Amino acid sequence: MTRSAALEEMQGNAFVERRREDMERTFARLATMRSDLEVLQTGGPFTRAANAVRMRDGDVARATFAAYRPAVPLTFDGLIFACIGLIGGASLIRLVAALLTSSARRRTA
Repeated sequence: MTRSAALEEMQGNAFVERRREDMERTFARLATMRSDLEVLQTGGPFTRAANAVRMRDGDVARATFAAYRPAVPLTFDGLIFACIGLIGGASLIRLVAALLTSSARRRTA
């Protein structure tokens, strides 16, 4: 029996009809979520970010937010390492810029 045929058979009393309506809503939600999942799986990172507003299932959004852990740990240790990386990266950029500008000055002199 197909899904639509089974739903058509669910008639007779108020309880069964309410159950049929619940199942129809569940199947519609499943179709929406499958469509959203396909967009997430086939798109690149920018496409997924742009389509984030498309993901409109409140239950899934709440569960995702509750389970979310940031990629960079927001701890004291993480802050120290981030500062070291920032200072090290800025120093490296200054060094490269200084080398490039000093070699350009030597050529013009």
